[in-house]
Order: sequence, then structure tokens, then C-alpha cells
Amino acid sequence: MHSFSYGLIAAAQLCKIDFYFGIGGMATYKGNHITEALQEVIPLTKVLLGTDAPYLTPYPNRRDRNSSDQLIRVAEYLSKIYGTSVEAIIEITNKNAKEAYGLS
Repeated sequence: MHSFSYGLIAAAQLCKIDFYFGIGGMATYKGNHITEALQEVIPLTKVLLGTDAPYLTPYPNRRDRNSSDQLIRVAEYLSKIYGTSVEAIIEITNKNAKEAYGLS
């Protein structure tokens, strides 16, 4: 699910049919519906990092042009949600991407 920005109900339905979830800068915005879905429903094994460049730059750089160098902000956000290191987030999401695209 590219640029996932929905809540619990959508996440639960998509998990049932084995979707991967592209998580980008919107997840770092206050008042988003993504955080609860990540905490409650979406396993880290189904998360992919996404930029949506040149738009949707992560907080605190929201007004800047987005690019792949901003992925670290999303990884930092996810490390707090999943209670693991940024390095683990990068490793797991890289593995997920390879699986999602049939490269593993």
C-alpha cells in the first residue's frame, strides 16, 4: 500500500490480504492515523520505507523538498514506534523490500 495514511480498520483489512505498507513522511506528522495502525496492527515485517519525493517531507523538515536522504527521519520515527534501533529498522525494511519485489 503506497504512502499508507489510513487508520486501524484499513490496516487490519490490508494485513489480512498480506499487503506491505509504504510508510513515509506523513507518519511523522502530528494528528496522523498511521501511528495507531503501526502500534496496533501492522507488523514491522510488512513495513517499507517510502519518500513520496519531492512531497511529504518528514517532520521537522516539512517545508523542504523531500528526497531519499530524508528516509532516516522515517526510520527514526519507526524505531520509536517499534521499540528498536534505527539500524534494525533499516535492516528489516531493506529485507522487506527485497521480499516484496521478489529479490530475496
